[in-house]
Amino acid sequence: MNSVCRCCCNFNRCNNKNGLSCRGRKKKKLHPRKHSPRRRPKRCHKLPHLRFGTKICSKVPEGKIGSVCKFSCLAGYELIGHSVSKCVYNAKTHTAYFVNEPPRCRKVFEVNTECPDQGSIQYGNISCTAGNTKLSTCSFHCVEEGYELFPPGLNHNVCYDDLTWSTPVPCCIRQCPARAVMNMVIMMDSSSSIGEKNWNIMKDFVYDLINDFTFGRDAVLGSIFRFNSEVDTTSQIFITSPEDKINLRGSFDKIPYNGRGTMTAQALQHAKKQIDKLEEMHDESVNVSNVLLVITDGKSQDDVKAITKQLHSQGVASFAVAIKAPHGAPLNETQLLEITRNPQHLLHLNDGFDGLDEEFSLALREAICAEKCTTIFRENI
Repeated sequence: MNSVCRCCCNFNRCNNKNGLSCRGRKKKKLHPRKHSPRRRPKRCHKLPHLRFGTKICSKVPEGKIGSVCKFSCLAGYELIGHSVSKCVYNAKTHTAYFVNEPPRCRKVFEVNTECPDQGSIQYGNISCTAGNTKLSTCSFHCVEEGYELFPPGLNHNVCYDDLTWSTPVPCCIRQCPARAVMNMVIMMDSSSSIGEKNWNIMKDFVYDLINDFTFGRDAVLGSIFRFNSEVDTTSQIFITSPEDKINLRGSFDKIPYNGRGTMTAQALQHAKKQIDKLEEMHDESVNVSNVLLVITDGKSQDDVKAITKQLHSQGVASFAVAIKAPHGAPLNETQLLEITRNPQHLLHLNDGFDGLDEEFSLALREAICAEKCTTIFRENI
């Protein structure tokens, strides 16, 4: 099939019209409705690790459609190429690929005789065999009870001959979710486009997401509510003690599904009030972070710019789960980024609500827990 035979001549252009090709038997055309669509690939091929640098991808996980990978080089190296690449899907070719080729790290001339000072680790310490000199090995430890290193497993690094450290310094975070300390507010979109079946999937997902956290005035304080054109304060859930968690399943079952419209900015204003209220309830001796999670399938009908600016200036870490149904309306990427202020905090589900599974719940929970990290990794989660 498709082989081509041509003659050999001693004058020019003799083969232009004399080509013969084997076409095979004529195939019967299928009725358009009987065509079965090609299945969308689930993942892109993973990008290679960056030598003399770091590659950290959004917790979607890496190869899934919508996953974003961010690259950075170690001290003493400069990045050649794009610092960010995103996994996208081409409907015409039915292929998934990262939009940018992976970059590389190029050595920059160093005049120092030592690796750069690594500073200190909050709630931990650094112990080095030979200070910052070549081939010195530094070990990292968390000394405060209830804290652990992040990223997990990064417990040492080495000063290379080129005066760069093999890895960045990790940080010590509270064991999470078991010993996390934060104020967590979750907004659930209950507009008419969701549908009752998907609404129940969303409720089960949120319940499983927070079930592993410990609640109390010295741990996590939470508030969960639904919104559409209005904020439903009647069914709003407050979790401020272990006793509240005991009755959590029943509280979720009582949250109704009705209404229409998506007034996200109005709901964000309500979320800010809940964060302020939870901050007052926490013990003053506890260092608390504020986390906001928005789960939605559509664009807001009101302007979110002003309120998201207030939340950002308050230090609130905002996450958004953007769910696009297979035949649903396109999401407003610009508006969602206004909410999160960080591309790594915007997680896409292009396969609809079925993507709210255990794997995605674990990835989101890890991202929320890692937000407390105050080193280079904070900007790459």
